[in-house]
Amino acid sequence: AYGTPFTSAYFKVNDSQNQLSNSVYQLKFNILPVADAPFSSDTAININEDENYTFSAWDFPFADVDNDLFGGVYLNSVPTKGILKYDGNPVSNPQEISNPEMLTFLPENNVFGENYVQFSFKVKDATGLYSSLHNLTINVLPVNDLPVAQSFSKNIFEDQPYYFNAKDMKYSDIEGDTLTGIYFDALPSRGTLYFGTKPVQEQKVYSPVDSVYFISNLNEYGSSYATISFKVVDAEQGMSENSYQVTFHVDNSPDAPISADFSAVFYEDRLQNFAQLDIPFMDADKNVFKGVILTQLPQRGQLLYDKQAAAINTEYDDLSLLTYQAEKDAFGNAFDSLKWKVVDNTGLASESDYWVIFDVYPVNDPPYALNLSSNHIAEDKPLGSTVGYFTAYDIDSEIFTYKLSNSTGLSDADNKHFAISGNALITQINLDYESQYLYSIYVSAFDDDNDSISKSFLIYVDDVYENAIAQHENRFRIYPNPVIHSLNFETSDLLINEYEIFALNGKVIIPKSRLLNNRIELTQIPTGTYLLVLYSNKQLFRKIFVKQ
Repeated sequence: AYGTPFTSAYFKVNDSQNQLSNSVYQLKFNILPVADAPFSSDTAININEDENYTFSAWDFPFADVDNDLFGGVYLNSVPTKGILKYDGNPVSNPQEISNPEMLTFLPENNVFGENYVQFSFKVKDATGLYSSLHNLTINVLPVNDLPVAQSFSKNIFEDQPYYFNAKDMKYSDIEGDTLTGIYFDALPSRGTLYFGTKPVQEQKVYSPVDSVYFISNLNEYGSSYATISFKVVDAEQGMSENSYQVTFHVDNSPDAPISADFSAVFYEDRLQNFAQLDIPFMDADKNVFKGVILTQLPQRGQLLYDKQAAAINTEYDDLSLLTYQAEKDAFGNAFDSLKWKVVDNTGLASESDYWVIFDVYPVNDPPYALNLSSNHIAEDKPLGSTVGYFTAYDIDSEIFTYKLSNSTGLSDADNKHFAISGNALITQINLDYESQYLYSIYVSAFDDDNDSISKSFLIYVDDVYENAIAQHENRFRIYPNPVIHSLNFETSDLLINEYEIFALNGKVIIPKSRLLNNRIELTQIPTGTYLLVLYSNKQLFRKIFVKQ
């Protein structure tokens, strides 16, 4: 502040006798103006990583009470890192600059941080006065550095996918960001780009990069087959400034054969081989069929190769030795299945597994059992008396025809004495126990498809006395049955003295013999089914047993 007069004061004077003057006097203060130095303050600026920053006068705070104009900046020190230039020349010593807009600063490459660097300065007014010393702090803000790559060539095989990867394109990023996407400028003229299972569209970023691949058209190949232009994208979504090219050279390679799912016809309870002509087979290289590799076995039947159980992941070349048989007595459409790969004569297997569906057609099953309800008849019955009734069993038939049949042995020795009416066995002669008490017949049962089962039966003629004692047969047991070496007896109140053993055709195997220690040794007779006749005083008993 200044002025003429600037202010004034009023006073009296006092002498040594302490006498004041009567008058009051005025003292005027005239404040003459002088030039004031400008003033400033500490300040900071923010610049971006790798950015060449141009200063302005506003970066250096300036104020002046005299309203003097800004006259320049005096750099008292220079930054210890980065490059400070004035009018394009590095500032290396304290220097006065008149135009801050000619002052630039470039931080070190790829370096950033708060309080990156400081330097001190003074501001000057138009009269040449300087402010006190202050500091300017430079904060360098991080920015994402764009990734870079290189164009490259790649040799690939026909029909084989090539997956884009950072190594082949020599991807790099100064900040260590990983490759996360690829931007395609245009689609290839041949072949196809895929992202997963979907074709790639041009001018779009695809990520993750590991799911992007190129594949040539089927069975095509050639040098410089296709060229694709692309850019790379880093983890911060920064995209390279430049586009790069990959050129694919597609080499010819053996083509794996292909097949198709198909159905094979088999028949119930029959062991059948596969027919090569039934198997779909295609090979782009014109190679021929060699064999199959099993990858899944059937679940409801038996698969054999050369009479041995087939195994998965094993190649089988002679299909005439590969056979299948369904579960016994089972059939149906899509009854069972397996999976296999087809193999060509170069040993190359198909890439895919193919289904073979088994349609098992039914066939007529012959009767599997034939029973007679009773094989005993009392003596002296009239002609045409019923001995018992035949019953046959068949999986797929309920109607049967019964006939007396010829056999190769003695099983049909007495057929002429009997007849069959419907399913009833009837007598053709008068049966007399004392003349003959055991007869052998051979019977066949035919189903509605004329398949048959044959079986021999022993017919016993009972006399009156025998019928009276038949109730005693449960008073003893034989064991074990089936028997291997020795047949043993247990009785309650019977004394068994003798025994005989007959074949079911009536032939005597062991003639009447003494029974010792309730045991019969059977090691000398062959395996089969036999009739045991036991004698106790005037009673006789019969038991059927099996010799193993």
